[in-house]
Amino acid sequence: QAYAILTLCRALYTCRHGAQVSKRQAALWAIETYPQWASLITQALAWRIALDDAVDPAPTMPQTTDFVQFAVAQIAPASPTRQGAG
Repeated sequence: QAYAILTLCRALYTCRHGAQVSKRQAALWAIETYPQWASLITQALAWRIALDDAVDPAPTMPQTTDFVQFAVAQIAPASPTRQGAG
């Protein structure tokens, strides 16, 4: 989950600013830019630093899934052809 969250933070930053930064820098920017996701992103940073295999992913999976959907929507907003799909 940490990998997905931090990679999407970097993608969001790149799409907004046209430049790549480290995942940490992008995460810190995303925390400020998207405060509704601050807790999840902060946890992802902690998981990455700790590299803790003992972290139970189940409690945060729904929020991580929601963040992935949010980030994808920010990166690739629905085009007219996609809006009618599904």
